[in-house]
Amino acid sequence: MKITLIILLSLNASHSDNFIKNGFILTLIPSILTFLEPDTGNVIFYVVIYLSIIFYRLKSFKYLIKVSGLIGVIGTIFLLLYFFNQNLFISIFGSSFFYRMDRITGLFTSSYQLDMALINMGSGGILGFNNVYGIPEATTDFAFSLLVSLTGYVGAIIYIMVNIYFINTLIDNVRDSDNIIVEYMTFSFMIMYLIQTSIHIYMNIGLFPITGITLPFISYGGSSLITYFIMVGLISNKDNN
Repeated sequence: MKITLIILLSLNASHSDNFIKNGFILTLIPSILTFLEPDTGNVIFYVVIYLSIIFYRLKSFKYLIKVSGLIGVIGTIFLLLYFFNQNLFISIFGSSFFYRMDRITGLFTSSYQLDMALINMGSGGILGFNNVYGIPEATTDFAFSLLVSLTGYVGAIIYIMVNIYFINTLIDNVRDSDNIIVEYMTFSFMIMYLIQTSIHIYMNIGLFPITGITLPFISYGGSSLITYFIMVGLISNKDNN
């Protein structure tokens, strides 16, 4: 869905005068279906893809500020209902959404998953080679914790440097491209990559709710790895028309 959405929104932004409204509809449909699955994590990236392409088209923060304000108002209403009238909240949004809100509000509470991730990263030391023990979903949801445990802080620094180089390569690709659709796709992919990588790392160190978001190119297998390789292939094709 991420690939499809990036392509459709890029085409919409490059050919339509009503790209904001059309893009919103294109984003809303899969967002609702994914949210009902239920899967909140991927809905975040659908919104990120939409906003990044709108920003690149308008080259202005005004629209992002308006959208952020609207999201802030809606979020405030959710939180007020959640904290002060939970019965009404459940009757409107259902118990599934209440459970997801409960996970978000429990961000800074201790959990076995987070405790084991932090313990193993701390045990990795400078060079790693740690005997990893007890990290839940170590090859997927806690891939960064596993990486630091095995390679230490030196490995973490190298990983960050590689990411900086990769992002710089994407920026060069945007500048050098003479195809506006590829520019939209590359910019949107870059923002999605940055946010997903950041959320995964923050999740592993206790600064973001544990939502099962994978670490691009590092987490084992699955659709995430396939998606990112397909996107790299699409935006790297210089003959893409």
